[in-house]
Amino acid sequence: MFWVDEVVNKIIDEYPGREEFIVRDEKTLSGRVHIGSLRGVVIHGIIAQVLNEKGKKARFLFEFNDYDPMDGMPKELEGKGFDNGLADVGLCSTLAFSNQH
Repeated sequence: MFWVDEVVNKIIDEYPGREEFIVRDEKTLSGRVHIGSLRGVVIHGIIAQVLNEKGKKARFLFEFNDYDPMDGMPKELEGKGFDNGLADVGLCSTLAFSNQH
């Protein structure tokens, strides 16, 4: 048995009367993008796919989250007043900064 089959069987066993599932993942817009960023997307996407294959109705939702503090500082912004993250700066200030530079 493949690992995803074990996970999906556990989900189905835990919610025996449920026919529809929403499986979601998100990526923060802050920090550096790397191949590890796809891990959650792939895992959750496969879980939704196998739920569908087992006769359940599953939707996979992927969203971008811009409400959390920065995971890491992009090199081009280091030392330019964003050291505490975008959450402290505010959207209007961020847009104004990006339009000026």
